Amino acid sequence: MSPTESKVLQLVIDAGETPISRREIEKKLYAGASPTSNTVEVTICRLRQKLAQYGYGINATRSRGYTIRQSSQGGAP
Repeated sequence: MSPTESKVLQLVIDAGETPISRREIEKKLYAGASPTSNTVEVTICRLRQKLAQYGYGINATRSRGYTIRQSSQGGAP
């Protein structure tokens, strides 16, 4: 897992059931400077692929943000 993926995952986990927005993630990762790319979306996509094998996923709630959940289908430990 890359350092950016680790930081984003920790932010999503720390947010718990409260969705964390892309803007809030950017603010914490880039000290307030917003990148002009889709870095957060790409990072979330990569995390989803990596977490799926362990039975976890990241939900996106439109206009609210991201949360983590355990899938109903278990994956390999």
